[in-house]
Amino acid sequence: MNEKRSSALTHVLLAAIVLVVALFFVVTLVRRSAAKSAAVNEEAPYTLDNSAGQVFAVTTGKAGQLVAATNGGVQLFSPEGQSVAHELMSFKQPGVTAGDHAAAAYDIGAETLVVADTDGNVSRIKPAGAVISARMNSEGWLAVVTEAPGYRAVVTVYDNTRKAVYVWYSGSSYVLTAAISDDRTLAALCVDESGGSVQIFRLSDENPVGTFTAPGELFADLSWTDDDHIAAVSPSRVVFLNEDGGTAGEYGFNGQSLYDYAREGSGFFTVALSQYRSGSPTRLITLSPKGEVLGDIEAPEGLESVSAHGKQVLALCGRHLIQYNQQLEQMLAADIEQTGVRQALLLESGKCVLVFDYSAQAFNY
Repeated sequence: MNEKRSSALTHVLLAAIVLVVALFFVVTLVRRSAAKSAAVNEEAPYTLDNSAGQVFAVTTGKAGQLVAATNGGVQLFSPEGQSVAHELMSFKQPGVTAGDHAAAAYDIGAETLVVADTDGNVSRIKPAGAVISARMNSEGWLAVVTEAPGYRAVVTVYDNTRKAVYVWYSGSSYVLTAAISDDRTLAALCVDESGGSVQIFRLSDENPVGTFTAPGELFADLSWTDDDHIAAVSPSRVVFLNEDGGTAGEYGFNGQSLYDYAREGSGFFTVALSQYRSGSPTRLITLSPKGEVLGDIEAPEGLESVSAHGKQVLALCGRHLIQYNQQLEQMLAADIEQTGVRQALLLESGKCVLVFDYSAQAFNY
């Protein structure tokens, strides 16, 4: 990399860090007071806290269950929509992640982290510092990235009893997110002045067993696939990595812009691409864990978001839903009578949850 390009990237990185810090203080100054009491009817299906800042996830088990984190706390619902776990907390900027039978909610930039399971048990974890991100695997193990004095970040792995079993301190790179595989391998998405990298660790060693570097390129997210590959997403491509950091495959966006993606599919990864950065999506594509195209279709008109669960993909197109298999062959379609749908989250074939501002509703089609 030439000196001019490296210097420019350094300035971009520093500017991004300054922006994040500035946004954090703005959020702190204008934060809303979290709800002290729940305006929730626990008997009514999918009644959400009357709080702002809503984020959602679906448990990865066969019968997906909705998890909602808001400024007022976290809720986990049964497959029928009843509240299984409901913990009131103050989240300024909530985040949420889910496994097969549990979910974790956290406050980005604060030291608040809580885990709820499908049996209704709730436990609070004291993180090592202010939480940057958290990711739960299917078995309920949790990789948490936090700030740490004297380091760029620290990654702590908790087992499914909420016990800290591994800690990695990053002295040279910022860590955006980390994920633990079901076979107990940790992948950390890092960034420094030279670009992005993925560091891969066994929980028995603090030294990486594999490293992938991408000079001059910044990645936004990573996740483990069902067959123990790592999918790393940048604005220009998806790269699939082996556990030693070697490239198993990739898919480049060929000048198109990433509009949306879904990493929750079993054995595949979904991307929606647009011809222009601010334009509507034009292509919907599913990829194997080696970057092979499984399905590639013209995006349905009005596509707003995609959701994946099991072997299916669900597209929300205004007041219209379309379900595809992983080859993007249409399976089901339905019209939505209600207006104001923010998200459609796929639970299982023929069933989803429609998310509105302060409520959600099961939808069978």
